[in-house]
Amino acid sequence: MSAVAFDKTGTLTIGAPAVVAYRAVDCENPSGDCARCDDLLALACAVERRSEHPLAQAIVEASADRGLLARYPVAEAVTSMPGRGVTGAVNGRTVIVGSHGYFDQAVAHPSSVCDEIEDVSSRGLTPMLIGADGAYCGYAVVADTLRPSSPAALASLRAAGVQHTVMLTGDNLATARRIADEAGVDEVYAGLLPEQKAEVVRALMAEYGAVAMVGDGINDAPALAVATVGVAMGAGTAQALETADVALMGDDLGKLAYACA
Repeated sequence: MSAVAFDKTGTLTIGAPAVVAYRAVDCENPSGDCARCDDLLALACAVERRSEHPLAQAIVEASADRGLLARYPVAEAVTSMPGRGVTGAVNGRTVIVGSHGYFDQAVAHPSSVCDEIEDVSSRGLTPMLIGADGAYCGYAVVADTLRPSSPAALASLRAAGVQHTVMLTGDNLATARRIADEAGVDEVYAGLLPEQKAEVVRALMAEYGAVAMVGDGINDAPALAVATVGVAMGAGTAQALETADVALMGDDLGKLAYACA
């Protein structure tokens, strides 16, 4: 295998990110507990409880820790927008949890929020914006950590003759670079939609020949399908496992060099 491409969340990282901050647009106490901010988190949780994405689970776990799971019913008519976010109906309101890029296109929000989000993103954290009935409501900030086996797995691939390693992620560039630097990945493509991940894999195949793609989520399925060899993490989504050629049982990246040999 000449090149290997990796998803970030749940592949190179543990995939168990945690909410480190959240802020409602009408926050009453930025330095401490705020009932309106808790309500924002509960509203996002109602939608994210229908999602398998690790970032969604971070919202749900934070809500559970705050005792907010029962505040709103689980959302109905939930629709995933791969690479953009998720939407659903909560008590008759259309709630959206999505990326800053998606909100820039679909939901008006103050320029001051953009400044806050850009600051968060520049520190390698992942912001998730929340809206209801077309109005911006606030944001949550999520952080993930590198899978301990990732640096050794990348070193083993290089020792096995892999020429180039790449990270493909829908997250912002600062977040991606932080994880890529820790793991030892050669090149980063950030802010990608699922079909764009597949396009990058095709370009890598044109340049390097045989290319493996390693991923765990529904967003990775198109890239897994077009790669020379698609490798799914064993605990990945059903879509990733069905699309891939190989599954890494136990989510052990240490076995990747052997699988790609």
